[in-house]
Amino acid sequence: MSLTDFWITAAGLMVTETTISDFVGYNAAGAPEFYRSRRASQYANSIGEWCEMFSIANNGGYANSWLLGDAKTGEIARYELGLRYSGFESTKDGFYSGYNTATDLKIRNQECLGEGEDYTDVRKNGARRLRFMQLEELHRGKIDVELAKEMIADHHDVYLDRNDNPCSRTICGHLELDDARFGGTDHGPFNPWGANDGKVADSEMARQMAFAARWGHPCGRPFDAQAFMKRHPQWNWLNGYMRDRPSWPWTRFDVMR
Repeated sequence: MSLTDFWITAAGLMVTETTISDFVGYNAAGAPEFYRSRRASQYANSIGEWCEMFSIANNGGYANSWLLGDAKTGEIARYELGLRYSGFESTKDGFYSGYNTATDLKIRNQECLGEGEDYTDVRKNGARRLRFMQLEELHRGKIDVELAKEMIADHHDVYLDRNDNPCSRTICGHLELDDARFGGTDHGPFNPWGANDGKVADSEMARQMAFAARWGHPCGRPFDAQAFMKRHPQWNWLNGYMRDRPSWPWTRFDVMR
């Protein structure tokens, strides 16, 4: 299990997730997400099998929107599992995205605090949902590995309609640059948090058990911890714990055979 929750499996499955914010359901007698997702990724041979295995003994803890692909069939899917409700959609000709809020209406309105207002609020997670919609419309039928790298490094702020404004609302999240003057973030201004890395794979790479990754912000912008704390001394209590994230190139990783 990876703390960034992604897998490429020998069965040709590609699996990742985004957390569903403000989810409240939990059953202490069930099995945790890290166990269920690891088990499903190891043993499932299809998207349907993965979802079925993952749902067994569901405890509702750490609810996510799961994005799945099958290199064998060309199928992609979005699977959301709450405690009481689940949502599933799949296609062989389409696009799904994740943005830290539930797409499924029952999960969003009956299992999340605030009735899932993040879905439409473009000061919050709704901004990334809308931007993914715009990028899908702009690039439909042309998305490849290189374009995917650009998409997850996108800095367009739909709330202010600015093309280069890295902040909490952009797909490449930069909470450390956001002064929070427009609200919408629960983390306060200049929080040293955001997109920690980027991963991209297509079906051909998955068949080879390979993926491309970049450590740090997907856009490549470096993070200097000491310079950040000098600008924002309210975070000096993290001195010695906060780490730099320098700029690293996109790198391909292949499994050793």
